[in-house]
Amino acid sequence: MLREIRPLSDEARGLLLPMIEQRDELRDRLLGRGWIEPVDNRRAIGSTVAVDGAQVQEPLYAGDLVVAVAVAAEGLTPAGRLGESPVHSTWQRFLNHDGDNDRLAKVAMGAQELKLLQGLRHDMCILDGSHQTPVIVINSALSSQSAQVREKSLEVLQRYDCAAALRDLCDPELGGKIVASPKSDSSRDLIGLLQERFAQDRVFDLPGTDKVLASLVLEQGEMFQAFRVPKSWEGLHIATREELRRNRDDPLVKIANELNQAIQPLRDRKIRITYVKPFGSNTAVKVEFKERKGADWRRDVGAMVSAETPAPHLQEPFAQHLADQWAKSIGVGVQAQLQGMRLDLAESSDPMFLEYVLRSYRTTGG
Repeated sequence: MLREIRPLSDEARGLLLPMIEQRDELRDRLLGRGWIEPVDNRRAIGSTVAVDGAQVQEPLYAGDLVVAVAVAAEGLTPAGRLGESPVHSTWQRFLNHDGDNDRLAKVAMGAQELKLLQGLRHDMCILDGSHQTPVIVINSALSSQSAQVREKSLEVLQRYDCAAALRDLCDPELGGKIVASPKSDSSRDLIGLLQERFAQDRVFDLPGTDKVLASLVLEQGEMFQAFRVPKSWEGLHIATREELRRNRDDPLVKIANELNQAIQPLRDRKIRITYVKPFGSNTAVKVEFKERKGADWRRDVGAMVSAETPAPHLQEPFAQHLADQWAKSIGVGVQAQLQGMRLDLAESSDPMFLEYVLRSYRTTGG
């Protein structure tokens, strides 16, 4: 592995060097076309909140403990409004082993995130991830080969009234204040757009990702003009397995149809994307927002994202960072649940049961 350090460095250099070498020319062209503008730090900063979640699948010998949580956290200037609505939610089940239980955990996490977002009253609400994320997660669970996963996913989606929550998220008006910010993102949509626009007189070789490009091209305290989400969004859908769709009265089919209707604004590509490079930062933040809110809203979002992302400590708005940290504490909670479950079984059941919730299905050792 140590002998492979140099080839790894060469690969990293191969990704970064072309973008760095073309950075100044590309930046000049973007400035000339008005695609880059300064973040206006004089704009009033509204209240900010972020929602994030986490999920764990703990495989024991007898079955899987599947747990999902969602939490909301306010930004650097707390508005004191978190008490007005639920700000955390938990879901847990002990189930038979199933290769698709991770899909169930993800849909439980996503449904809770959407429910929390629905009740928040802040000026800007941040969904950790893309607008596409809950769509992909829900579709994956409802189309699972596992009847157990489909059944439990239906329970989760009904319990959190996910059809209404997803409809609110996607709606240009009701979901207008909700923006989405993916931390991990491999998209090349902006690169493809720029290569297309400049193809007649200049071919740019840009092997990296949009986030890297934005970080290199933007100066601190700048943001891009908005661009439309790619045509691939037109194919977004939510459905259950084909062999189940024949029975239109099946609750699973019904909820899949409701959810699929709710995401129509995403298929209509009513979402815009921008990148913001906060003051003092060397990295850029990707933001998806509803196009109907317009350029003034984009500038408000840019100002809030910049103000809420103190450099050099954070690479995302503080509220998003804090919600992520709180959600990650799920590990401590799961271990407490397991310990309590084992004690309860030891006191009230056949001691023989205990071994199968103490052991993993793997041999462990040093």
